[in-house]
Amino acid sequence: MPEDLLGYGQACGWRETDLGSLMDVSLIKSFNRTIKRQGERLRIFEVGGGYGRLAEALLSMCEEKIHYVLVDAVPGSLMYAYLYMKQQFPHLKVGSFYNGDSYSQDFDCYVMPAWQTPSLGNHSFDITINVESLQEMEQQHVDYYLSLFERLTIEGGLIYLSNARDYVFRGHWNLPKGWQPLLMCNTPRSWTADHPTMIFSNTHGDYSNEQRAHEAAFQAQISAWRNEQHLLSLKQQESAPVQSIATQSKVVPLPMRILKKIVR
Repeated sequence: MPEDLLGYGQACGWRETDLGSLMDVSLIKSFNRTIKRQGERLRIFEVGGGYGRLAEALLSMCEEKIHYVLVDAVPGSLMYAYLYMKQQFPHLKVGSFYNGDSYSQDFDCYVMPAWQTPSLGNHSFDITINVESLQEMEQQHVDYYLSLFERLTIEGGLIYLSNARDYVFRGHWNLPKGWQPLLMCNTPRSWTADHPTMIFSNTHGDYSNEQRAHEAAFQAQISAWRNEQHLLSLKQQESAPVQSIATQSKVVPLPMRILKKIVR
């Protein structure tokens, strides 16, 4: 292997990424049903985009031309995302609210603060995404972004959510009834028992029963996993060597001056 692996990879057209991004891109591409006419771009809207981890992966790995809106609430992250995306994609048109750019779908990637989302107006998107940031919000914010995703996602468009539901936010996920569930399961990203990746298709129907069925199946998976972990713990306790009382307790020698008093 060459000593300067990163430089060597860049020279060969390689791009460094993480396994989480690869998994997200693979699932999004597998479940996306949007059919674009020639010349149209795939429109993607992500809340909690951070420095552009997933934006970079999707812009690199999708065959379609993309219009990507990256939203975050931290000004430092937004400025870093803008500079990072410009450095990674010098051939693309990258804009940012904090750079003085007004939002336009002419941008390949546009970085926007969360409080500027009303400026999107009647614009719509083929795919809306949140990965591990709704889990850090309060109920009112989660409700707001779920309703925003419902409004922004075209009919038949994809909603991609991957969050721990037993982390900071332990409230209720008020999923719009028109979201047809396509997937709800833990993935290699899951670092708690209740950490599903959920994929939906936005429709005008009523998929409340299907959502409840997917939730029940997912909860059964969690229960089975917890039972398995409990049985494994019991087996480990049974196989542990039994220690005698003498070996379990430590004899602490008394100080010499106390021993002398006892002897007297």
